[in-house]
Amino acid sequence: MLYIFDSTEKLITTLPEGSFFDAIHRDVLNGENTFQFTIPVGNEYVVEGNLVAFRDLDSYWQVFEIKRLVDVHGDGMTRTAYCEHIFYELLDDIVTDKRPSADATAALAGMLEGTRWQVGIVDDLGASSTSAYYESVLSAVQNVANAWHGELNWRCVIQGGVITRYVDLLAQRGTDTGKQFVYSKDILSIEREVDSSGVVTALYGRGKGIELDSGSYGRRLTFANVVAVDKPAGQEWIGDDDALSRWGRNGRHRFDVFVDEEETDPEVLLQKTRDELARRKVPRVTYRLDVVSLEQLTGYEHEKVRKGDLVRVIDREFTPELVVSARVIDIERDPLDPANTKVVLGSFAPTIVEATINTARRVNEMANRPFNTKWLDGKISVLQNAIENTQSFVFQTGEDGILILDAPTYDQATKAMKLGGGIFAIANQKDGQGGWNWRTFGDGSGFTADLITAGIIDAGLVQIGPETTFAPGYDPTLIDPSASATMGVDSDCLGLWHFDGSLNSHKGVAAIGDANFDAGCFGQAVEVTTPFDGDVSTGKESGMSASSMYSSAYSPDNLVDGSIVFGAGTAFASASGAAFPQWHQIDLGGVFSINKVRWINNRNTANLPKDYTIAISKTGAFAGEEVVVIAKTGNATYSTWVEHAFTAIKGRYVRMTVSAVVSGAYYELSEWQIYSTRLGVLKAPTTGLSPNQSTINFRAKNLAESGNGSVLVDLPKSDNSQGIKAGIANDGKLYITDSDKVSRSYTETSQADFQSGTLTDVVATSAGDLELKKDVFSDNCSSVTGWTMGGEGMAASDGNSFYAANYGSGSSFHGPTLTKTLGASMGDITCIFDVTWLNNITGAIGVLLISLLDSSGNEIAFIQMRDNWAGELHTILRAGAGSADIFNTGSGNTTYNNYSGTLKLVRKGSTWTFYAGDTLLGTLTGGTTTEVTQIKLTFQQYSTYPPVTTMKVNDINIIGPYKPSGTREKTIDLSGANPAGGTKIEWSKTTPTGTAVKVETALSTNGGSTYGAWQEPTSGGSIPGITAGTDLSNARLKIRQTLSTTDTSKTPQLHDLSFSILESAGTAVYGPDKSTLTGWDSISLAWKSDRLSLVVNDSEACYIENPGLPTALGNYLFIGTDRNGNNAINTLIDELRIDKVYREVNIRTGWHKTGVPFYTSEDMKQWPGYMRAETDGLKVYDSSDALRVLVGSWIKDQIRKYGIKIIDGEIYSSIIRSGAEDATTYIQLIPPSILQVVKDGKQLLRIDTTAEHGLIDIFNAEGLDCGRLGGANDRDLALTNVSGKIFIVGQTGVDCMYGINVTGGVKNCIEDTIYGKLGISARESPEVRYIDEGMGTLVNGECRIDIDPIFMECIEPHTPDSRWYIQLTPYADVDLYVSEIGDGYFIIKERKGGTSTGAEFTWSLSATRKDYALIRFMEVLD
Repeated sequence: MLYIFDSTEKLITTLPEGSFFDAIHRDVLNGENTFQFTIPVGNEYVVEGNLVAFRDLDSYWQVFEIKRLVDVHGDGMTRTAYCEHIFYELLDDIVTDKRPSADATAALAGMLEGTRWQVGIVDDLGASSTSAYYESVLSAVQNVANAWHGELNWRCVIQGGVITRYVDLLAQRGTDTGKQFVYSKDILSIEREVDSSGVVTALYGRGKGIELDSGSYGRRLTFANVVAVDKPAGQEWIGDDDALSRWGRNGRHRFDVFVDEEETDPEVLLQKTRDELARRKVPRVTYRLDVVSLEQLTGYEHEKVRKGDLVRVIDREFTPELVVSARVIDIERDPLDPANTKVVLGSFAPTIVEATINTARRVNEMANRPFNTKWLDGKISVLQNAIENTQSFVFQTGEDGILILDAPTYDQATKAMKLGGGIFAIANQKDGQGGWNWRTFGDGSGFTADLITAGIIDAGLVQIGPETTFAPGYDPTLIDPSASATMGVDSDCLGLWHFDGSLNSHKGVAAIGDANFDAGCFGQAVEVTTPFDGDVSTGKESGMSASSMYSSAYSPDNLVDGSIVFGAGTAFASASGAAFPQWHQIDLGGVFSINKVRWINNRNTANLPKDYTIAISKTGAFAGEEVVVIAKTGNATYSTWVEHAFTAIKGRYVRMTVSAVVSGAYYELSEWQIYSTRLGVLKAPTTGLSPNQSTINFRAKNLAESGNGSVLVDLPKSDNSQGIKAGIANDGKLYITDSDKVSRSYTETSQADFQSGTLTDVVATSAGDLELKKDVFSDNCSSVTGWTMGGEGMAASDGNSFYAANYGSGSSFHGPTLTKTLGASMGDITCIFDVTWLNNITGAIGVLLISLLDSSGNEIAFIQMRDNWAGELHTILRAGAGSADIFNTGSGNTTYNNYSGTLKLVRKGSTWTFYAGDTLLGTLTGGTTTEVTQIKLTFQQYSTYPPVTTMKVNDINIIGPYKPSGTREKTIDLSGANPAGGTKIEWSKTTPTGTAVKVETALSTNGGSTYGAWQEPTSGGSIPGITAGTDLSNARLKIRQTLSTTDTSKTPQLHDLSFSILESAGTAVYGPDKSTLTGWDSISLAWKSDRLSLVVNDSEACYIENPGLPTALGNYLFIGTDRNGNNAINTLIDELRIDKVYREVNIRTGWHKTGVPFYTSEDMKQWPGYMRAETDGLKVYDSSDALRVLVGSWIKDQIRKYGIKIIDGEIYSSIIRSGAEDATTYIQLIPPSILQVVKDGKQLLRIDTTAEHGLIDIFNAEGLDCGRLGGANDRDLALTNVSGKIFIVGQTGVDCMYGINVTGGVKNCIEDTIYGKLGISARESPEVRYIDEGMGTLVNGECRIDIDPIFMECIEPHTPDSRWYIQLTPYADVDLYVSEIGDGYFIIKERKGGTSTGAEFTWSLSATRKDYALIRFMEVLD
């Protein structure tokens, strides 16, 4: 089926098979991809510019654009559509100037930037470089494939009607499937083409133009000065003698020129020229096959062939006989006709027919394989650094040749190289006897050395004897911290984050942040951005559509965030004109992960948006790459926020497009808000990080787009003040800043701190604040000591409460009182009393009275609980001030008969309020303002009536107002401090309206004998009176804090105070401009006592000598933002590494030059190991040196075995089979789900798990099916054979149909007993009978037994052919018999006319099973 999309990529129709014909799909490796098909004329959708798609044989989508149409009128009217794959659209996009290097993923992404294509799967292809200068993107992508020696795969995914485009760059397309094309089987014709037109026998090599002093480029680089075995000095070309003798022109070379535009190394250019000559010195041989695509036929699925596959072609009738192996480079396939398939094979390596392996092809395959060369890149980088930084001193004599040393004298030298006639030698040390220990040699016969490091060894033969082995290569478990550019981590590394989908460190420490990941420099990276949280004030709304215009009174800036001002002409945006759609958009100033949009119209109902969309774009183009997150239809609600939340989408521009309003001709909007996900903080614990020396290293993407003022690293001090920081300055330059170098510091933050010194009318709170004092009276009622006793009787305390122990006597109310002064005269006051009042006895009378008194003992206010009537059970709750009531329940109220809780009385000015618990009961305004100085408690009963059951006061708290002012003063010893860098004093405070905090200082330089005047500093400023030259050798500093308030219900608070005497102030130094940082750049910040250093990529950007370092670090290190989560770089972070030691500059620049990820021992478990070829086989070891695969032989039981061992590994194969290739007896596993046992070519057993629950089929010797074991439910049947027994286990039991026979055994029930498992045998008989049993009781010598009707359903009736056998067992001295057997019953009677009553007996009835009458000794067929 073909799927047709219009030019906007919307699916518009399909063409089923039969509606089109002559369909040909041609696909060339790294080349063209076209499709053509023919239909009858008349289809309106098959037109130029539309897209056509179909699924190929692997169900992948192939998508093409219809480019050309040809209509033909012959036997009928037909239309043929000629289509090109949609990757040809990249011809229309231009790369102006890009020069990627090192990483293929980044190179490919750079070339695809701004297109609709994105990077897909990229194999590890090592490092390389290329360029594109004003050429098409398609050409630039091909440049990347050529430079990294990869093969392109253009891949499309269609989901939800959306076409997503991917470009894969693979080491090699296709696989070695073992497919054979055989003439007379699936080859219809073979064509062999040998083309020698491009053969050359010698090549000149030309590299990049040499840059001149003027900045222009001169002649191209050559390898003329390189001396090699195949060319002398001065020769600018290389040739091949064998090719010359075969293809030369009478002994003359056939020349051409090889040009590499990017190559700058003559030796590398020479090697590349050699490689090109090796390719071009032989003719190009191509085979074209017309074949039948057998894979489309049932049963031949294994015959599939794909582009890039390695296949075999066999034609015994060809002359000479043809047996070749080659890769498929071109397939032309007819989706409708398997016979109409053409395959082109290239890069042939003819084999020796059915004999030996083609060594040349094997070596070629090895050369084209992607190798993990990260370890080699690191070693090369180290050697590059070494050669660039090594001095050379040359000494030459006729006898000794040329000697090159690394020092000016022999004694100082540690390394040497000697050049002689036809030989050289290299030594890394002396031999201890005055000579050099030469260990590496090279001459005309080859090279000899202790170690040769290489990515690929290309050899005709690798010979390994019993005394030689390969060196194990790199040892992944060895991490050498001494190497200047090792990418491994040692014990000094605290954390290593790859951010590949996780914030967990590969060293075991977790970073803290919001995990949003994207493509990184080596894998994935973490996004660090500042969130948008509704406030769009930094963005500017702009751009109505061309079909509308702003109303003259309103501009886009009138659309604001925050407080909405209502009314005409303010705080809304509008468009005029009836043309729709109308839109506006906002530029957020950077790319954010947006997840919510809100809007509101508070001005005009008619002009309320009804139908609209909201779209998000990264570029603002809104042409193909925007994401529409909301498509809304229907009226919104006037003056109500409309909110749209959705899955976070990255974008910079947000556009609202309105296509209809409620009733107006234009729309109006009062406010909108945009929200983004919180991705603003990436921090790591500083545990183990040293303030004296450490290193922080990471990679950041495209810092050129980060805002000025962004922070790269923020490492605060323990008090969260400025420590060490790196970032981007306001002028765009990178900077680092150190801490102030503190000579003396002082901090007050706790209650203990503020309690020191002299405090007057201020207090230090448990929260660590200094505030004004309150007058407080508090008593927990644990003792009456200090209280004045009065009245009658006696008051007491039970340790928790005050109560009346004795009420005394009297004819009216009488009882004890307790009175106590408050210690202060209180105006505004809050009184809280915890009381218990239990009134549950009718006839009891009592009073609990709490009185507030003035200094003369006059009652100012009161709270009273009272029961004054013996005739009923009630409680009067009353509160008053002066002569007026605040609250009074009145008599007859029972609400408070059983009350336990607080009663609160509050006065503020002349207003009194009364509460029970938290419930406000009454308010009195204009009450008395007389100050309270005493409290009085009264407990009373009436006459001889019993008192109320319980009257207690449990707790008393009386709180007065804040003092109007108070001070704290303290003296600090400054002796010996050095103020050369200045001073700094700061504090934080809270000052409600009407309150104030003032800080003052006074300085003494003579040990405190005399002080200067009090002076008021500014928080964050310097200490008055102390300058850089002030002598503080015997200094003292007084600090006074004055707190004041004009509203005594409020207090100011001083939260903390600190000052520093600075030996030197923090400084900032600057590095490169951010505009130079447009890729994945390395940022490395390191510090030690004498240096704070910032490395950017491969150089030290700036440094501070003898920096100020924090004495203690904060809890977290912040990456990409400041410590408050602000000033984010708004980009990606990758490969974060934190070390607790200072890493030297050459190490950190080496990390960047190596261009590979860091690794830990945990990472290396996933690295490939190594392979060794030894005399007993080919062995593969993992990265921990454990043997995992052996292909060869081994000794077992003193006998050498041959085969393949896989230890804790996996095998993948189409078929796994035992025995010889042509064996007829074998066991065969056919993935994914079939196991077969075959004997003499006949299948005996087949286990097939294709079905949901699996099947087992058993066959006889003739291969005929004997039976099947399986089920339709989980655990329907389990079979186990143990010691010759078969156990059948059913989940709920085992049911057997049609009988079960036992031969030579018994039918047992297994019982667990104290004697073990015992078999209880079933009772057996010659007849098939059922037994039922029961008990009966005689009544007057008789008993009728009615048989269970269910049992009757299972047995034959009592007849001469099926008699019932009844046995009786009496439990008394009676004689019984069966007197009658009826239909479903039988009757038992006592003999001799007995009339016993109550005598019990048991009965047993044996009856013939239904349908088994007259059957005895049933015959069993063997």
